[in-house]
Amino acid sequence: MPLSAIAPRIGIRETRPIVGEYQLTEEDVFNGRNFADGIAKGCHHIDIPLRSLMPKKLNNMLNAGRCLSADQPAYGTSRLMGNCLAMEQATGSTAALFVDRGLSNIRDVSIVELLSKLTRQGAILEGPH
Repeated sequence: MPLSAIAPRIGIRETRPIVGEYQLTEEDVFNGRNFADGIAKGCHHIDIPLRSLMPKKLNNMLNAGRCLSADQPAYGTSRLMGNCLAMEQATGSTAALFVDRGLSNIRDVSIVELLSKLTRQGAILEGPH
């Protein structure tokens, strides 16, 4: 195989994270911290808060997957495929509520309503999964 054919086959493990409203930390992961705005239960014992998907200085934008706001150790446990899919479900549901409610700021989406919607969709938000 020529060297030029290798790059498309090597997966990128890390990308540039955003500076979010909250940075998921190694301590959060180590302690299995639960968040009031926890929108995804990680494959390990971590909870991923919606604030980690909200860029700090941008309005009405959400990020999901490997660009979440996290320090290096927390990033390593949160970038897994299942977590990324759960974050994507949560950001899509947040965006839908934002539009459905006619809000002008995505930060005004009710976390209670969002968590209820995610639960109805079958999202795993609690327990040691």
